[in-house]
Amino acid sequence: MKNKNLYFRYFIFLCFVLNIVYAFKQNYGKVLDGDIIHVVLPVSNYNEVLKDPFGINVLLYKKQYAGTNRYFSHETMYIWFRPVQKIISSFFKDKVTAIYVVSALFNTLIYVFVVLMMAAYLARNFSFKSNQFLLAVLMVIPLIHQNGWNESIGIIDHSVSYTFFYGLPLCLLLLYMFPFYKHAVTGDQAHISFSKARHILWALLAVYISFSGALIQPLVLMICPIILIFLVVKKRSFKSIPLSIRIYFMWIIILCVYSFYIGRYNSENAAQVPGLHERYLLLMQGIPKFFSKTPAYIYILILFAVNIIILRKIKLQPDEKRILRAAPLVIIFCLIYIALLPLGGYRVYRPFIIRYDTFMPVTFIVLFYLAFTSLLVVSAKNKIYISFIVIIGLIFLVNDKPLFHANKCEKYYLRTLSHTKEDTLVFPKDCNIIEWHYSTTFSDSRSTSLMLTEWGITKKPVYFYQE
Repeated sequence: MKNKNLYFRYFIFLCFVLNIVYAFKQNYGKVLDGDIIHVVLPVSNYNEVLKDPFGINVLLYKKQYAGTNRYFSHETMYIWFRPVQKIISSFFKDKVTAIYVVSALFNTLIYVFVVLMMAAYLARNFSFKSNQFLLAVLMVIPLIHQNGWNESIGIIDHSVSYTFFYGLPLCLLLLYMFPFYKHAVTGDQAHISFSKARHILWALLAVYISFSGALIQPLVLMICPIILIFLVVKKRSFKSIPLSIRIYFMWIIILCVYSFYIGRYNSENAAQVPGLHERYLLLMQGIPKFFSKTPAYIYILILFAVNIIILRKIKLQPDEKRILRAAPLVIIFCLIYIALLPLGGYRVYRPFIIRYDTFMPVTFIVLFYLAFTSLLVVSAKNKIYISFIVIIGLIFLVNDKPLFHANKCEKYYLRTLSHTKEDTLVFPKDCNIIEWHYSTTFSDSRSTSLMLTEWGITKKPVYFYQE
């Protein structure tokens, strides 16, 4: 029996390691997106947020600048693509290879973070000694795509910049809420009895979370007040709520209210055109487009339906019942969240309001319940049920396309720039070069040329355009 248990752990560990290697290879093949240069150089409109982390100039002088309430996302990205990049690139002779490794490594680390956090929520613990946790890791792996169905269930973005601003902050919010979730599910007070070190860590974590990412503030201001109101009604007194819940919910609410306020002065906020009515009409058009973009949700619905039928025959533990009983409330939360999306304004690159990035909180919830119900079914040890779940899992896994060489063209041009002795070059419009659009004049490539020199790819700025 001990040997079987040990082999089981080795098998899952091997699956996870191989999947991490595969994920890194996928991420290494991705192009460098058009926001990296702007944030990391940084261009002039992102200078201010790095100098004014908490928006004091907004508060005192009503000053507008880009990313007013997203300092930590900007700072983290700046650190990763400058000091961290220098350390990693020192191991590579080819600095073009190095920059793709730097980008791929971050996306892969967030992938590992996502898998481990979701597995921890599924198993209600974070321990590699727990078979339940290890099995949960195995259930989550096929659901987190690097490519494949990212347009429907994307958490790890094609653009590494978006992972800094969406995936990472959401994972950190999951980490922040984890002890409170465990307490709610198990009822064990030990989960919210913080040590002095953990008090300090959680207080600082709340600050980081509140001033990073585009979705954090509205999410916190939806979730935390509702939970506090529910607990007040249930316990009939605010003081009856456990102290750590009161402290850390109120602390992050206050921070997010302030962050939300200074975020109103973000110069990147598009003018409210189209108007609110038109945005809701666009959302109505966008919802069917979003869910039909890939077959992911067809398989999700099939597996959900089968799992629910099977779960009626399985005896569940009290904490498992609590999680399932919360599902209707969670569905209501998701519907409210979707209904509020048009209030976040309009972006030309999100013409129908809803997209995989704005939908990410709901994606976390959908994938959580999909994996959770599957985990319960697998725990029943019925070979037929397990075979069906394995088949669906393999379908998800196979559809996470490799795309190992999607950046082949961009790499070629970067290497051309790194080897040239000229001051200027002209390229054909075969692909973008670390930009969202083609560089059609030498001045268009100024920021990119300066950053390539900073990264050691070129010895001097080499300006270019594409025709």
